[in-house]
Order: sequence, then structure tokens, then C-alpha cells
Amino acid sequence: MKKLFVVAALLTTMLVSAQDKRWAIGPVAGTSISAVRHNKIDYSYPAAGINAGLVLRYRMKEHTNFQMNLLFDQAAFANTIELTDAMGNPTGHFRARWRSEYISLPIMINKEFGNRTRFVLNAGIYTNYLLRQRLNNTMVGYSSLP
Repeated sequence: MKKLFVVAALLTTMLVSAQDKRWAIGPVAGTSISAVRHNKIDYSYPAAGINAGLVLRYRMKEHTNFQMNLLFDQAAFANTIELTDAMGNPTGHFRARWRSEYISLPIMINKEFGNRTRFVLNAGIYTNYLLRQRLNNTMVGYSSLP
């Protein structure tokens, strides 16, 4: 898995152009860090995930492109839940790590700015399909009541 990620990361910025210079297709890869904030979760720890897929770009004008990506995305977070007895005394804690995997389809228009340093502004829609969601958990420091 690590070798696949390294190869994908090296190919991130490479685009393979067809004969017609208006069209380009190529691989895209990267990492993401995500966390969750919710009123029932006191704190979640950020966790890393990967994303990889294909990008299809059509140059409409000199600095304006239509772009569509087909991506495999991972989103993850971890949190710790304090366990207590009936009197509220701590008895241990529970560590949970959530990982969600998606197929994502961002469709956007991007505008390029700058001469020496190039900046890109993207605008569009983004849709996801949840493939699977997993929970890995660990009980830590748990003690039973006497």
C-alpha cells in the first residue's frame, strides 16, 4: 500500500495530453486530514486519509478550464470517550477510529491567474458515494466494579 501511495504521489502533477492540446487526462493523488465536530463528541483527533484517481480537463479559453475528477477518497477521525461507573467515577476510556471511503466526482470550472507563480481558483459541485465505513475501537484502562 505504501509503494502504491508513493508512486501515486510522484504522478500527482503529471498530465498526459492528447493530440488536441485542449484536452488533458492524467492521474491525481494526495492526502487529506479530517476531523469531526459535533455536539455529542467533545473532541475528535484529526486522522489522515488518501485520495487518488483521474482528472479530465478541457481548456475552454487560455486561462479557463472545465475539469472533472473521478476519485477514491478516504476520510477519518478518532476520538476518546471516558467510561464511568454509576457514580460518575472514571473506570477507563474507549478509543474509536472511524474511516470512511468514498467515490467522489467533483465537476468544476477553474480559472488560472498569474505569470511567474500560477494560482488556480475552482468553483463547481462535488458529489460522493459512500463505499464503506469502518470503526476500529480499543478499550484502554477498563476496570470492572468490585
